[in-house]
Amino acid sequence: MTTEFILSQVFIILNYCFYAVTFLVKKRNAILVFGLLGLTSTAISNCFLSAWIGVAMAGFSMARQLTFLLQNKLRKDKENIDKITKVDYIIISVLVVLSAVLAYFTYQGPLSLLSVAGALISTFAVWQKNTMVYKVMSIFASACFVGYYLFIGSTFGYILESVLIIFEIVGIIKHCMRNKKLAKTNSEDAEKIVETN
Repeated sequence: MTTEFILSQVFIILNYCFYAVTFLVKKRNAILVFGLLGLTSTAISNCFLSAWIGVAMAGFSMARQLTFLLQNKLRKDKENIDKITKVDYIIISVLVVLSAVLAYFTYQGPLSLLSVAGALISTFAVWQKNTMVYKVMSIFASACFVGYYLFIGSTFGYILESVLIIFEIVGIIKHCMRNKKLAKTNSEDAEKIVETN
């Protein structure tokens, strides 16, 4: 094992530590900042592995996070912060073009495009209003990253991303169970109202 490989694994582990913190903080800006720290760790990890398309997509994802951070700061209507505007569509179009340009210049074979697919799916997932759609899209993004980490030989990358997929699936199952329980409760309450009338 080389020093570069060991350092790449340390930085990819740091990425997942920062990512885990995003689930513990409550403020959107703090989530974005820890996301940026994680993406920086991913870029450094990919540098050590000479995985240049991964570095480019981490940079692309950092641009996305910074865009969200700036939008949160600049948006005048704080109550409708999740509302999609024309500016959002322009930004996502620019980000898609940026990802294509970065992919063109850093292409390292067909499997390297898994990083591009994962970054784009993540970008579209973040823009979703429906949390179920976001969660399902996140599984597909994670699957792309598992394949990419296998391709570049990042042991902890594919192990930790695989664990993340398990948590994402558990999250979807819990979401479905919660919605089913809520629907049943609402149905029972409606029946009680009908019976009393």
